[in-house]
Amino acid sequence: MITNAKPDIGDYPFTTIIPNLGVVDHRDRSFLVADIPGLIEGAHEGKGLGDEFLRHVERTAVLIHLIDGISDDPAADWQTIVGELAAYGHGLDTKPRLTVLTKSDGLVPADIEAKRLALAAVAGEPVFVMSASAHTGLDEILDAVWPLVQATRESRTAVIEASTDRLTMADLPDAAERWTLEAAGDHKWLLQGEKIEGFARRTNFESDDAVRRLHDILHKTGVDKQLRRLGAEDGDIIVVGDHQLKWSE
Repeated sequence: MITNAKPDIGDYPFTTIIPNLGVVDHRDRSFLVADIPGLIEGAHEGKGLGDEFLRHVERTAVLIHLIDGISDDPAADWQTIVGELAAYGHGLDTKPRLTVLTKSDGLVPADIEAKRLALAAVAGEPVFVMSASAHTGLDEILDAVWPLVQATRESRTAVIEASTDRLTMADLPDAAERWTLEAAGDHKWLLQGEKIEGFARRTNFESDDAVRRLHDILHKTGVDKQLRRLGAEDGDIIVVGDHQLKWSE
């Protein structure tokens, strides 16, 4: 485990059936991770609820492809995933990514190396090897993903700073604006909605004034009221897009 999330875990394929959110704290750095259920061929058309899962992927900054090392053909599995991302569109196939061969504890060294090389050949990039149960390879992956996350944050901050005048109270959605709020476990709440997430993307979270303005937007759009109705507590975390916001009554 790399986060404080508590997903269902089982020794069979597709154990994860809903996206699970958790915060990674690694070497004095932190970022949000979403564990997305596995994709099958035809996911972009809705098979296996794949189109619903792919909508969650749209909000991510970096993709980590976890390829089952026990599979007979990990390279083909990788090609299926990448093909579904490309077929779905919305830029998913152009996001920064890492490829990881998992369950290495169930393989002999010769098989690990053969499957790693086969994966690297189709992915065109180095392949990491890990075992969640043996807790091996995790630090290397987190060390590699952090620069990608940081680069994405910096690029988004540049866009925000270039367009701070766009985030004004006049932009507030009217009462018909749709958003959803659901419990994400461990004092977290998942807030989704096109305009709400747009406000979060354009908020400079390094600026106290900008964060206060986002809090004001959540109040005016009724998010605060709904949080209280659902039993949220002071200090709970609101996850909106790939950002986190501490809620206070």
